[in-house]
Amino acid sequence: MSDHASYAVNLQDENPTVVIGPMVEKKDESSPPFYISLNIHDKMLHNCLLDSGASHNLMPKKVMDELGLEMTKPYHDLYSLDSKRVKCLGVIKDLVVSLTQLPMISLVMDIVVADIPPKFGMLFSISWLNKLGGTLQMDMSYATIPVFGGESRRLYRETQLAYIVSDGKNPANHPVYAIDQDLGACILQIDDSVQNFLQVKRQVSEKQQEDGRVRLWRMYFDGSSSREGAGAGVVLISPSKEVTTL
Repeated sequence: MSDHASYAVNLQDENPTVVIGPMVEKKDESSPPFYISLNIHDKMLHNCLLDSGASHNLMPKKVMDELGLEMTKPYHDLYSLDSKRVKCLGVIKDLVVSLTQLPMISLVMDIVVADIPPKFGMLFSISWLNKLGGTLQMDMSYATIPVFGGESRRLYRETQLAYIVSDGKNPANHPVYAIDQDLGACILQIDDSVQNFLQVKRQVSEKQQEDGRVRLWRMYFDGSSSREGAGAGVVLISPSKEVTTL
């Protein structure tokens, strides 16, 4: 099963049929994922994804365990369109949650629990969005949510966080920075400084052959990445211990 999939399930059926199909991953940076956080009991659930294409709310089992929740009703194993078995474990019924940004708004929801990788905290369904109400900006920057008294508040899109569940004992969390870790392709070309280097290398190699000795060059390659970016470096060490950094 792909890490990215769309789910459809009828919770009113005792033996529901679930359709799981691949979802095309769009790389349009102008419309990033809309993440929000929820308050559940004494913990916060991050990386909850608004997805208008989902039919029901979905939560990975590992996330459920971290929250200390329990399933109300078990489900049988399900099958995807390509006949692969998907471990759908059960349903959490009537869970009360509130929006972390707008704690005055609380909702009661049912959540399907599946044995899938915890790529998100929860996947919201279209019915959950309809229950929440409000409107979403065209650029996906924030949603306008109605509150008591006829007023409205803004629910801003959050960035993806490193830890899905946090609480008072472990409040540390930080955004996941999207960086390009693909070094791509490179073109090697000769300039004057490199020509001098190659000439010295050739002379040393010829001298080694005359002496009847073959000594090898050593090359060290390493790369690193951080929130500021990614990069790589190469170090060449000649048989005469001359070091060249590229």
